[in-house]
Amino acid sequence: YSDSSKPWKNGKTYLHAALHSQAPVDILLLMLGTNDVKAKYAVDESAIGMGIDDLLQIIHSSQAGRNKSEPRTVVIAPPVIKGIAARQDGEMIDG
Repeated sequence: YSDSSKPWKNGKTYLHAALHSQAPVDILLLMLGTNDVKAKYAVDESAIGMGIDDLLQIIHSSQAGRNKSEPRTVVIAPPVIKGIAARQDGEMIDG
């Protein structure tokens, strides 16, 4: 998702260029970001899943692999974080 204060941080808009600047790509590791669950984006799991699908569509159609194939792709989910919450002042508190 785009952050209006930092629009350059949207990986979706840069992904195609990144793939081709590194071609040929044998294996691409796509780590899901926890930034998608920020309250300011107000998205649910379904919307996040559609965002991942958008990224995978770009990867699969990129022809950035060897002989203009699609790179093999591994999607990595972040670990579950339980029992910790951050207050507005940045101090961590136990949830």
